[in-house]
Order: sequence, then structure tokens, then C-alpha cells
Amino acid sequence: LYVSDKSGVFNMYLHNIESGEINAISNTVTGVFQPTLARDAGTLAFASYFNNGYDIFMINDPFGKDARAEPLVVSRAERISSSENGDFGYGSGSADYQHYVFDRLFHEDSDEEDESKDSLRIARRTRAANGRYPSRDYHMHLEPDMVFVSAGYSPYYLLQGSGLLMFTDILGDHELYLSADLNRSTKYSNLFTMYNYLARRVDIGAGAYHFAYPFYSQGVTWLDRDYGLFLNSSYPIDRFNRVEFGIDLSTVDRSELSDYNLGGRKLSTLVPHVGYVHDTSVWRWSTAPANGGRWRVDLSWSPDLYRENENSWDDKGVDFKTFTLDWRRYFAYHKDYTFSLRLNGSVSEGRDPQRFFLGGLMNWFNSRFDNSSGRVVIDMRDIYFSRFVTPLRGVGYYNRVGTRYLLSNFEFRYPFIKHLVFGWPLPIYLRDIRGVFFTDAGTAWYTLGQGITKEENNARDEVDRVTLLSDGQLIPDYNDWTLGFGFGIRLDLGIFPVEWDVAWSPETGMYPQYYFSLNLGF
Repeated sequence: LYVSDKSGVFNMYLHNIESGEINAISNTVTGVFQPTLARDAGTLAFASYFNNGYDIFMINDPFGKDARAEPLVVSRAERISSSENGDFGYGSGSADYQHYVFDRLFHEDSDEEDESKDSLRIARRTRAANGRYPSRDYHMHLEPDMVFVSAGYSPYYLLQGSGLLMFTDILGDHELYLSADLNRSTKYSNLFTMYNYLARRVDIGAGAYHFAYPFYSQGVTWLDRDYGLFLNSSYPIDRFNRVEFGIDLSTVDRSELSDYNLGGRKLSTLVPHVGYVHDTSVWRWSTAPANGGRWRVDLSWSPDLYRENENSWDDKGVDFKTFTLDWRRYFAYHKDYTFSLRLNGSVSEGRDPQRFFLGGLMNWFNSRFDNSSGRVVIDMRDIYFSRFVTPLRGVGYYNRVGTRYLLSNFEFRYPFIKHLVFGWPLPIYLRDIRGVFFTDAGTAWYTLGQGITKEENNARDEVDRVTLLSDGQLIPDYNDWTLGFGFGIRLDLGIFPVEWDVAWSPETGMYPQYYFSLNLGF
């Protein structure tokens, strides 16, 4: 069973391998796509365009003789005749091209010599005497899919340039990405390259990067250089389950750009990570899943590569082990309505456990800082190894801080506006604008024995929103949780999804908090 457009339109065919007999089992004029057989091969489902939209159709007993169809054949067309004077007959005297096929392979006078001159280098394939098409060995040839290059001059950075290039082969088995943001020299430039090998069941990707972050702090100008190598792989167990593995080797080198001779600092890490993913979610709209569910378990660890300065701020290594669980479930009701539930949590151990910052939304434009003390102490390890945990609406960033966290989200998603058409000032058509009611609850905390004593906690609580659990206590009390609720609108503009939310929380005195962001729903 296969789909072919050899007649000019995609239709389904049955090929008997033993006898070589080929029969059509569909003859639609709009094409047939994504045929799927039931496990007992008694029913065949496929997608086809009908009545201004794609629908799913079924054929019972597709291998039976009654399922045969006369193949639809698109008549070959004549070439558009050229004219020496350049007049192609536009206007009232033009030819009727309503049934014309502009694909040159359907022209009777098409030949190999003419096609070899085509920039696409597409050669016409003819059948051999036995009715089979000739086979050819495939050779990888990377072609540019996207090229963007610019250059400029700045009095401070002098010569500048940026570029983004993407190359793939025709089968999509190989992908190469190159990105550069050049400033003065490689020391101040951002460079990134990645290669993906997708020809086998196991997808493999590898790359290298160098990022430069100049910043100003307390009267001193600093430069952070983050560079390293990475390797990622993904093994699909079946359609709904996969195992992911990767390893990152990175170095962060901080140096002073001022003349105070303050020295610098360097962190080097080797971080393996492994994850298991189960995903049966169905995306009925482009802004969030509508049915099914998904969950994943991740484990990452960073062995200390430099142990000579243990428990010292000057240590060059980072030591942590982090376990994360993310569970999501979607319940569809009458096709357009969805109840969505998410539970998420993580635990980090080690000499330098990762810290988690709860609050706000990712890609939040009108963002704000939200902590009881007004500021959070951030060191070099936090900048590169901490995590922001969202969404927790009703509050801002850094509302809760800790080396453990729990976060729950509930949303009721519904159709807000089906179709919206503007005639002025621009003709804009928007569809499937979704609405949502939500409730978020989250907390983060430390435990004794993570380098924090009760005395240090009392001093640190003056600058961080700290919850420190006693021995034997598993999760914080109710008063140590942050709760938020509200409603919002979800809109897909075609190039990115837009979210607008308004939320209330007891943490902010029940005053409305507004969120405008670029996000996909969980």
C-alpha cells in the first residue's frame, strides 16, 4: 500500500509484490494523504480535502476486490507556445489554461536534454522494460535552506557582522546550522554550530558554541565567555515513548575589562543527562494540546572536576545531581473544550545544588521582579546552572527560591472567538482565538544539610524568599505556597503564539497583575 502522484494527483495504490500487479484503490481529485491501516488490516483511514477542509475517510476491506478504483489520469498538456516578439497572447485573445498542468514532466515534448539545463537539476525517470523505475544510489548533497548575512561598523565594536545559515539534504537526513554574531574579535563574538544526523532510528546531534556576555556591576566592567561542546541523542522505543541522552562539556570564564586588577574566575563542568518521555498529546489547535497526555523524567548530574578547593567559593568545578518529573494530562470535552492539568517538581542535591526561581512567565514582556526583600543574591553558578520555573501567575520572577520545588497548574481552555476579520487599517483575518481560566500553585524550599544552617538561614532570609524545612518534613506548610488565578487569551499570529493574561494572588494584595508574553500552553 502506497501513495503516488504518478497520475498527477496523489492517490492510493496496492502493489502485489509476488505478481507485480498494481491497482488503484482511490481516485480523488483533491489527493489522498496519511493512509493508516487498522491492526487487523480490515479498515483503512486516510485524509483528503473535501468541502473547504481536510477530513478523515475510511475504506472497509481495502485489500478486497470491491475496493478497486479506476485510476484518475491527468491529461498531458501542451507547452505554452513562445512568440518571437514576446507577445504571449495576454488579454481577450489568450488561450484557455484552466486545465493546463504547468509541471514540465507532463509535457509530451519534455526531454532529458531540456531538463538538464534546469537549475533544479530534476531528471525525468522512465520505466524500464519490466515496468520498474531504475534505482539510483543516494548521495548526500547539502543545499542552503536559509541564508541571512549582514555587516556593519560601530565606533565601539568596530567591524561587526552576523549570519544565520541552515543546510539540509533532500531527504532531511542531515542538517547543519551555523550562526555567528561577530564583534571586534572571537573573544567578544557569539558563535554556534550544530549538525544533526537523522537517517537512522536514533537521532544524533552534536555541536560547539562560544557566547560572550559583557556586563557592568558595582563600578566594574566584566566579560563572561561561555564556550563548550555538546552531544545529544534520541531513541524512539515506539510511537509514544522515547529515551533521550546527552552530555555537555562547558567552561565559563569571567575576566575583568576594567583596570582594577581584580582577577577573574573560571567554572568547568561535564554534565551528562538522561530522560524518558511518554507523549500521547494531540494538538487540535496551534497554541496548546487538546487531548491525551505526556510526562517525562529527567536526571542530570555534574561531577566536580576540581576537588582541591572543596567548599570554597574559588572552586572551579560544580557538583550537583538533579531529578525532575513533569506530568501533564488533557481531557477533551465536546471537541472544542479542554481541561488541562500539570504537576511538576524537582530535587537537586550535592555541594552546589541547582537553585529554582519560581514566579512569572517565560518570554514575559512587561516582566517585574517579585521578592519579599526586593532582591535575590545571585552568584556565578546561579547564572549558568539555575532554572526559572513557570508559569506561576499572579506574582513576578523570584517569588520563591529553593533547591526543591513543586508546581501545579490547572487550565480550562475554550473557544473565545472563532473568526475575526478586520477591514481597516489592514485586511487581517484571525481564527481560533482561545480563552482560558487558570489556577497556579507553587512553592520552593531548602533543607538543612545543603550548606545552610539555621543561623545562616536567618541572615539569608533578609535577602532571599527562603523556606527551610526541618528534618522529617517533606513539603512546606500551606503558608509557604504561592497561589494565583485568573483568565487569558491565546492567539496564533502564524509566526509566533501570543498570550495575554490577567491574574490575582494574595501575595500581591489581590491587585490584578498583567502578563503579555510569547508562549505555547503547557
